[in-house]
Amino acid sequence: MEESRRSSIWQGLRRLRGKFVMVSPVDVVAVTGIRSGILKLEPVIRELDKRKVRVSIVDINEHKGWFDKGVFYMSSDIPEPFFDIKVSDGDGWVLECEEKIRMVLEEEGPDLTLVCGSSKTAFASGLACAKLGIPMGHIESGYRTYDIRTEAEFRRQSVDRLSTLLFAPTRTAYQNLLLERTTTQRPFLTGSTLLDSFNTHARDQRRHSEILRELDLRPDSYILFAVSSGQHMTPDALQMILQIVRALGRLVVLPTDEEMKRCIRSYGVYPAYISEENLVTTETMVHSDFLSILSSAACVLTDSLSVAEEAVYAGCPTILIGERPGSAELSEASRFTVCRLHADPICETVDELLRTPRPPERGDVLEAFGSGRAGERIAKHLVSFGTKLRHEPPGPFEDLEFYTLLQNFEGLGPVEIQSMIDELDCRLVRCYDSGGGETTIKDHNLSSILAKGTRREISMLADRLA
Repeated sequence: MEESRRSSIWQGLRRLRGKFVMVSPVDVVAVTGIRSGILKLEPVIRELDKRKVRVSIVDINEHKGWFDKGVFYMSSDIPEPFFDIKVSDGDGWVLECEEKIRMVLEEEGPDLTLVCGSSKTAFASGLACAKLGIPMGHIESGYRTYDIRTEAEFRRQSVDRLSTLLFAPTRTAYQNLLLERTTTQRPFLTGSTLLDSFNTHARDQRRHSEILRELDLRPDSYILFAVSSGQHMTPDALQMILQIVRALGRLVVLPTDEEMKRCIRSYGVYPAYISEENLVTTETMVHSDFLSILSSAACVLTDSLSVAEEAVYAGCPTILIGERPGSAELSEASRFTVCRLHADPICETVDELLRTPRPPERGDVLEAFGSGRAGERIAKHLVSFGTKLRHEPPGPFEDLEFYTLLQNFEGLGPVEIQSMIDELDCRLVRCYDSGGGETTIKDHNLSSILAKGTRREISMLADRLA
């Protein structure tokens, strides 16, 4: 009876009117919807567990196929999801997802919600948290391309605006956050949790993986072609992938998840895929086996930013298919480039990358992404702010009509998107002049600030505040 009474008082303290007050111990809800999100959350959840912090995992079906995701959960140190949410396909995906996440958050009453990346799941979680006044921490915050014509960049900027604790994986991302942050936001330079996860699974791979022997693959004798984006699951894209495999003239390893196998069969290209001599298709595998194939590949082709980042960590020549990444450090890495999905440019780029000598060491690349201690740093900040944080939603998000605009993004054109980003641009940017005084800059468009060459001042500011 006494324990029940104490629990009621504890819950009451969490729901003080007016402001959301975090108490210790911290209760965290971690929301993920894509496979790479599991890898990025794993190091943080492991460190939070060491600190006796309760974490409830919510899994959204943004990436279809529980079997494919289940392999990631089974091969990681984190528990299976406490909530498994199904969202119907269609134009209203974000709206339905936000509503269901909000129901979970109302039931759980967490002190903080944790998301990572720029997925639709992270975006919907941000909307739900802002409506409920729950602080949100964003892992992999601050990546930017400033090309707002793309939905990915819109989500990157939106999720950051909706977050309170911003965990930047690189120095450039941290500088971006210092430029954009509002008075209620706290950016931290932590490093990339994907590097933490890569180091953990790479150790397992070296100790236990037998996948190369099972597939009869020799190091540097094949190309890894990893595609997972929905835009590359169309009949034309699948035919182009087959053309690229033939044009490369090398052995190609193509991992296939349940969704890709369904598309290959549905679009009538299955016979061509299984009869191609230079193509080896694999089933869903634990991540340590995938890293074994990736690390031993002569070159990596992928449309996944996370896979491209892991390939750079491993020192492999890497081609990212699609848009340029939001990470400046990744774009500047040795033997990394971006290419469209077409046989001629990809074959030319592969030949050029293979002629480029392998750099003697990867220390600079790994150092740029935090040297593998991001999970520890993020957990430390989460626990530290557990008894201090007072959350007030940023000004633009107090108007609930604005949420409706955000949720209907998929139906908007470039002009409406531009005006929405202008609305999202923070209204207050704090900079520090050389004398240590504080200067306030109001109503500056983010793109125009960058265009005027103020990145150097922001870089100097980052050096002082890091």
